[in-house]
Amino acid sequence: MAGHPTPVQHAARTASTNEDARSAFDAGDSGPIWLTAEQQTGGVGRRGRAWWTGKGNFAGTLLWPVERNSLRYPAGFSFGAGLAVIEALAACDAPSGHHSLKWPNDVLQDGAKVAGILCEFLTAKGRQCVAIGIGVNLQAAPPDMPYDVAAVSDLGVTVPSETFLKALDERLTTRVQQLVSGDFAGICADWWNHAAGRMGPVTVRQGDEPRHGNFVGLGPNGELLLDQSGKIVTISAADVFIGGN
Repeated sequence: MAGHPTPVQHAARTASTNEDARSAFDAGDSGPIWLTAEQQTGGVGRRGRAWWTGKGNFAGTLLWPVERNSLRYPAGFSFGAGLAVIEALAACDAPSGHHSLKWPNDVLQDGAKVAGILCEFLTAKGRQCVAIGIGVNLQAAPPDMPYDVAAVSDLGVTVPSETFLKALDERLTTRVQQLVSGDFAGICADWWNHAAGRMGPVTVRQGDEPRHGNFVGLGPNGELLLDQSGKIVTISAADVFIGGN
């Protein structure tokens, strides 16, 4: 795994690259370092949902040291990671115009989920790190999912995971540095330019309660702003369905 500006610790098989990042942090490593794997047996996404890693797909976590004031806008790390995934896919010759960002932390390909992001914040004895976990369906989409899924290979392009990691490392490093330098507004502006469903109808579900409205922007901390007949509702956490289904 040579040739990356950020060091890489690669495993053929692991339970979870985010768990590997936590173990490295607990052992005193504050990064920057990538923890990657060919196969995950217990990958986890948002809200503890399982994340499937098929052969040829990408699974990796970037462990990055941050100062406490950089944690003021935690959503920025997910937003920046989503942007970096889209930028890395474009650098790997994935056809343009197919990818968008679904609030808060999914990457879509023609409306189907192609990548997921899970950011975790780690603190111990004055050290703070962010673990940015990223899974991308480069070669195969998971079977039998309750929502639409896609693989980058569906676009007729083959992107090896090593090639993708090299492109992702460069773009994600740039986005993290942008955020920790204080430019959360710039991250949000770029994210909004790629937002799935922007200015259109969406349904947000918090538990069993659905809310319908138009996705009209991001709040000061990255919240989803939902316009319900002229009343703007701020959504901090929810499942989002594009098109108001």
